[in-house]
Amino acid sequence: MKKIIENSRRIRLALQGLFYAAPIIVLHYWLVLGTPYDIYNLIELITPLDHIALLLEPITTTTRALAFIASLIPTGIIILGLHLLIRLFKSYEQGEIFTLENSKTFRKLGFCLLYWIIADVLYGALLSVILSSNGNQQNRELTLTLTAPDLLPLILAAIIIVISQIMTEGQKISDEHQQTI
Repeated sequence: MKKIIENSRRIRLALQGLFYAAPIIVLHYWLVLGTPYDIYNLIELITPLDHIALLLEPITTTTRALAFIASLIPTGIIILGLHLLIRLFKSYEQGEIFTLENSKTFRKLGFCLLYWIIADVLYGALLSVILSSNGNQQNRELTLTLTAPDLLPLILAAIIIVISQIMTEGQKISDEHQQTI
């Protein structure tokens, strides 16, 4: 149990770092995109978006701001998922492993993955319009994409939701056994 508590603490601290870093990284990405300071595309840390090809002119400040705001949609879902994971590992740190609250958190994580897919499709559509409206560009594009890799979170979400249902039922059975004399 001591090992679980130690590892849970380490993971929780790493997740908390990501929780605070995610919006900062997204902001930095849109501030430096297409500038000499664009380290993300230079070292291919973040795969360049297909939408970047829509840019015929340098990115305006308005376009950067709108793209950042649009990026907050999937980033917000990621932050929600990180928050749920932090809560889960905090519970593990306290030695609470198989609890009803943890199974509810698992269920929320499953739905968070579903929301992430929806947010990603919405983000892609918004970003295509925002970037194709950059500067004086005349052609506007609306692109909706759902690719095969987007199906992996869908499958994982379904698995996580089923696991949460199993955990909930297991918790109910355990409670019944504890109340039986």
